[in-house]
Amino acid sequence: MFGSMMEFRKNKNRIIGIILIVINIYWLWHNLQLTYLYYYSSVLFLTMLSDWLLTLNIVFSLIGILVAIKVLRKKIDLKKGKVINLLLWLLEGVAYFFSA
Repeated sequence: MFGSMMEFRKNKNRIIGIILIVINIYWLWHNLQLTYLYYYSSVLFLTMLSDWLLTLNIVFSLIGILVAIKVLRKKIDLKKGKVINLLLWLLEGVAYFFSA
């Protein structure tokens, strides 16, 4: 029991870093897919996100991936990396709220 807990504490940066990378890669893929569907397909949308919001989301997701890689390599503290990612997601939510 204690051995597995010690291993978790030892690998906490690796686990959280990988989770943050996966979330930010999904966020990047989703926004790139929306950009493609908006301009290069014949799909009609009832509402569309603006170009600046899609660009902002792509930039924020790339920053989030870079921060997660730094957390993974232990160049940034785990707490600081989580705060930066949460701040990016919060800013994206605020921008989405005020864009409508």
